[in-house]
Amino acid sequence: ILKFYLVRLLQQLKKVSGKKGGCGISDTPTNSPSSNNGPKSRALIWQTLNSCFQSRILTGIIVNTIYKDPLIFLDRAFNNIARKVREMLRQSMLKVNVVLACDFIHPQNLNIDLKTFATKNSVLDVGSNLKEWYRKEVIDRLRGKLEGFEECQSGWSLREVLYVKININKYMPIRVGRFSTYIKIPRFIALKRAVINVRNNDKYCFLWSVVSALYPAKSNPDRPFSYPHFDAVLNRGNIEFPIKVTDIKKFERLNNLAINLYCLEKRNVLPFMLSRNREPRADTINLLVLSSDTNGANSKYYHFAWIKNLSRLLSSQLSRKGHAKFF
Repeated sequence: ILKFYLVRLLQQLKKVSGKKGGCGISDTPTNSPSSNNGPKSRALIWQTLNSCFQSRILTGIIVNTIYKDPLIFLDRAFNNIARKVREMLRQSMLKVNVVLACDFIHPQNLNIDLKTFATKNSVLDVGSNLKEWYRKEVIDRLRGKLEGFEECQSGWSLREVLYVKININKYMPIRVGRFSTYIKIPRFIALKRAVINVRNNDKYCFLWSVVSALYPAKSNPDRPFSYPHFDAVLNRGNIEFPIKVTDIKKFERLNNLAINLYCLEKRNVLPFMLSRNREPRADTINLLVLSSDTNGANSKYYHFAWIKNLSRLLSSQLSRKGHAKFF
């Protein structure tokens, strides 16, 4: 089905673009993804495809009608791919992989065969350097696969570069909502003294973390008795607890808050879900989501803690000099 669709699309695009090389495009390799927004980028058109995968939020192809060199084609396709990835990163963290499709011909029998070369899934967040990801994980890896194919499959020659396909999936490093209780923060986080972790003994750790941010304790910041009860200062509405990620936006509206969630991936703190509430009077709260290390999927649970100093928490990831960062 995809090949039939591709043939029709190629025919339409070739009528628009005319003869190859007639658009003033030079087949000169570049060392990094192109940042040119001129005719070279506009010659490539993004086409969105339907997907049957639940976790996939976008699949698209960029059809080649001009370039003979696959690496030049990939370089020119960067702007379109990066634009779509940035749009999807507004919703969640992503797992992205890229597939390059080419026609190869065997000179002895003139057989033509479609070959595809795929990258592994890469985890991307709002802080990812897309140019670096694309250069290392897409261009360099696909170059290696193309060279390996030509060396191993003797006799096959590249005939035509057809398209590049991009699969964009939601990445959920945590799944909040099964059960929630107190979890001790890791030692390397505790040493930074940037997170307030209330020792709750109920399923309302999310509410305790919000209260600790709105009403900072002068002493014993890890004890619930140091804060007003959440029902006295917060509007829960009809939200069920442990809270689900999908209900956090509703909680924000009920209490005029902007809540950003961060999670731990190995020893790195990564943005998990950033608030879209741009109300000037909304209080911004940054929360760290911790997961238990218990065995078995049924016993795993999650816990919220207030990030008191985001600059201090992230500074070691951003600078070796230890200077303060402001977010």
